[in-house]
Amino acid sequence: MKITQNGNLLKILLVILFNLIRITYQTTTYSCNATASCGCSTNSATLSRIVGGEAATPATWGWAVSLNIANTYLCGGSIISPAWVITAAHCVIGQTASSITIYAGSNSRWTGTQSRIVSKIIVHPSYDSDTYVNDIALLQLQTPLNMTDRYVSQICLPSVDSSILSTTEWPAANTTVVAVGWGTLSEGGSLPTNLQQVTLQTISRQDSTCSPLITDWHVQLCAGVSGGGKDTCQGDSGGPLMMFSSSNQWVLIGLTSNGIGCAEAGYPGIYTRVATFVSWIDTNTNGGGLSGIGSNSTIVITPTSLNNVTSSNQATIPLIIYQTTTYSCNATASCGCSTNSATLSRIVGGEAATPATWGWAVSLNIANTYLCGGSIISAGWVITAAHCINGQTASSITIYAGSNSRWTGTQSRVVSKIIVHPSYNSDTYVDDVALLQLKTPLDMTDRYVSQICLPSVDSTTLSTTEWPAANTTVVAVGWGTLSEGGSLPTNLQQVTLQTISRQDSTCSPLINDWHVQLCAGIFGGGKDTCQGDSGGPLMMFNSNKQWVLVGLTSNGIGCAEAGYPGIYTRVATFVSWINTNTNSGISTTTRSTTTTKPTTTTTRFTTTTKPTTTTARSTTTTKPTTTTSRSTTTTKPTTTTTRPTTTKKPTSTTSRSTTTIKSTTTTRH
Repeated sequence: MKITQNGNLLKILLVILFNLIRITYQTTTYSCNATASCGCSTNSATLSRIVGGEAATPATWGWAVSLNIANTYLCGGSIISPAWVITAAHCVIGQTASSITIYAGSNSRWTGTQSRIVSKIIVHPSYDSDTYVNDIALLQLQTPLNMTDRYVSQICLPSVDSSILSTTEWPAANTTVVAVGWGTLSEGGSLPTNLQQVTLQTISRQDSTCSPLITDWHVQLCAGVSGGGKDTCQGDSGGPLMMFSSSNQWVLIGLTSNGIGCAEAGYPGIYTRVATFVSWIDTNTNGGGLSGIGSNSTIVITPTSLNNVTSSNQATIPLIIYQTTTYSCNATASCGCSTNSATLSRIVGGEAATPATWGWAVSLNIANTYLCGGSIISAGWVITAAHCINGQTASSITIYAGSNSRWTGTQSRVVSKIIVHPSYNSDTYVDDVALLQLKTPLDMTDRYVSQICLPSVDSTTLSTTEWPAANTTVVAVGWGTLSEGGSLPTNLQQVTLQTISRQDSTCSPLINDWHVQLCAGIFGGGKDTCQGDSGGPLMMFNSNKQWVLVGLTSNGIGCAEAGYPGIYTRVATFVSWINTNTNSGISTTTRSTTTTKPTTTTTRFTTTTKPTTTTARSTTTTKPTTTTSRSTTTTKPTTTTTRPTTTKKPTSTTSRSTTTIKSTTTTRH
């Protein structure tokens, strides 16, 4: 918006740098080869990078079928020819073929444009129900499917040389893949009616999160995302894990098999590695009209860039689980606990926060113009980023506390004093921290207002070690734009991230001094803070059940871009400076971590009776002390600039601030 009047307001708008919450619903569209004999449905697939997943668009995954027995949903499967469906062995072992009905051509697990009864079940002879090794089965249909149906298609099978399969993981680690299914939307939750989809990454068998979970890497593979949050779950068993090839076809690379919990950090999902079984499949189906098999039909898989695919017919794709994590804090603590517990859904972009969850989060405003975020560290003091208020007059700044709205609060206070760190560098954002003293202390008996804890870490530790450690789960909140260059939300948003090692190739080029700066984001992008989030808190939940301030949103390249994490001021380094300038009296807490890890794996299998009864994770789960399949009946997804609203993507970094005039305009700094 061009402003031609009010010079003072214009000056304010030009000085302000904008800030934090990377709430980006970035999408990728895969346009398949419509002339191919396999691996292409009627509609293109559009994947939104939300962590939990999303409903699929009809006619996107035409090979996905649901398996049912007597109106009870059993598992997922995939059409590999008109007469054959592939699924997980644990889904159908012990079943009678004629009792199983498959529904094809619909995103509903209860109906289809076509239904077929199974005539024959072939379970892999070496299937091991204890380890889920060779967890694969074939279902022959009594009557072949009508493949002229626009809602029905078949997926390609891979063709990989046996010498490669014996020595190398295929597909390679970090390959982008997609899982679809009708599994529960959270661990122990209810089943969705319609097909869900999610984007994952394959994980190396040598990765510490994968190697303990698989028994034989030749027939099993891991997939998930760093830090958890994306996964398959109970009810997804037997469904496809797919890769988009350079020939613009979807190729079946895995079958959902088992896992520990759902979307837990450090516990990826386990899938049957389909490429190893192609010869077995071909032998048992006698060729069977399968596509993608044969010495002359090798499919070379090159993951397509998530940023350069477009299509006129688009179908949506995100993840299969809206898993939530609830943090119940210590209500008797002097800091780091608000009235309501914090419940975070692991969606990539973020979500609106519940009132009275982040009682220390405040908005900074000048003349009804939103400036930045900040955090209450005591009744009389707020902490924020230096770039937000450098050059401002204290009395011009009003903070709003006790509300999720950036325009109002149960309390408002005028600032009486600004203390910018003396070593703040506006070019590098080193020492990007400032303190605001309030004219009148806040009323801390207000149920909507609370203060966050400051960390207390030994100086020796801080000089030699990153704190918090890499891969620590953290939460950022703010009123930043919901997408790069987008509009600001009215209400506070929240997002779960992971801290990233300063030595990581995505972090080291972006920071100038790791002692005072840290990186946070997720592998592959999709979660971040953004313009308007600057100065807001990056927080960690400790074992004392208190929220600790570990970072201040500072700057970054773009928003939620793969390979470009957000940069935050490392608060622990500045605690002594904070105490000196506020005459102490501010609560600190020693660092502790809260990682609760599940001890059992569950099949991704679930039993639900048509549309009335759903049962959470298998009432008959096998192996309650080891792994359970994912079914539903008996066994189971440059330069840096602060982030104002004028960011120019990956050539410079921008502070995460933003100026918006109440109810009317947003300008980009």
